[in-house]
Amino acid sequence: MNALKPPNYSGPETFPLKGYVKSFKVAVFVIDLKDRDTIIDQYVIDYGKYEDKQWLGKLSYYCWQRGYSVETMSLDSAEGR
Repeated sequence: MNALKPPNYSGPETFPLKGYVKSFKVAVFVIDLKDRDTIIDQYVIDYGKYEDKQWLGKLSYYCWQRGYSVETMSLDSAEGR
């Protein structure tokens, strides 16, 4: 039992997926928290691919060790669609 959640919690992570997501484009931003939240780099990945999820995990770990932030959002939202 997770002590942070009440026993009858039904948050979004408890709902089943509506189907297998084959492709989902995500914008990834690397932000320097020590320099007025400057965007250092940005990438576009396909979150439906295992290799891209794995790469995002490695990038996140690298950034957290160096004081950077990693932010993600759907590519459509990042492009203002």
